[in-house]
Amino acid sequence: MMKSRKQDTGYRLQAAGSRPEASSFELYAAVSFLLIFILMGSALAAENTIETILKDYITTNYPWAEVDISDIQMPGVMPEGRPDRILLEKGLPGKTVFIMEYRNGRRQTVTANVKAFDRVVMSRRAFQKGSFLQKDDLYVTLMDVTRMPKNAVSNPEMIMGRPLNRSIVANMPFVSDMLSDTTQMKKGQRVSLVFEAKGMSITVLGELKENASVGTYAKAMNLSSKKIVAGILTDENTIRVEF
Repeated sequence: MMKSRKQDTGYRLQAAGSRPEASSFELYAAVSFLLIFILMGSALAAENTIETILKDYITTNYPWAEVDISDIQMPGVMPEGRPDRILLEKGLPGKTVFIMEYRNGRRQTVTANVKAFDRVVMSRRAFQKGSFLQKDDLYVTLMDVTRMPKNAVSNPEMIMGRPLNRSIVANMPFVSDMLSDTTQMKKGQRVSLVFEAKGMSITVLGELKENASVGTYAKAMNLSSKKIVAGILTDENTIRVEF
């Protein structure tokens, strides 16, 4: 007896030799492979953009902390891949002309506006001549290299513990000629030990137990109690003791 047309709707016929429907796993695998292929292509393209190529060249060959590139101009179409060599024709920083040389002998001229920034140590507040600077007196920031003063200091350790040979204002970049060499004190020299706490200050006589530089930490003996204390040697005669 023949099945009604209505009853046949519950069946799915497959023609001889036709491909069976893909399983959910196969579809998932295909989509995943396609996404990976697209992402890899996008990453490769990003690595070979003009901006990335120029930035890699500058950061590799120059000591600046950060570089900003804008207004890139290039006649024609950029060749595929990275150039074998980049030559600097003029500029940097500022309006710069680069020559890109490729393996096939092609040369490509690229112009761009390049801003370079480097680290510089700044003063947190105003200081008088003769002040000995410590870590909390300083901060490091980035500054356009075209605005940085000559001999600007980039490492705070070059400043800490050294006296200023001039007065300065707040938020001022440090340069090396603002600082004097520290005075060296020898073990056995007598110093004043200053103890300060809650608005109270006590000064006693002490003796250095090690060679030390003015502005650095030093150990000394309290000649009254015979105890060893430590503090900052603020000048040739005084140690400010920390509790």
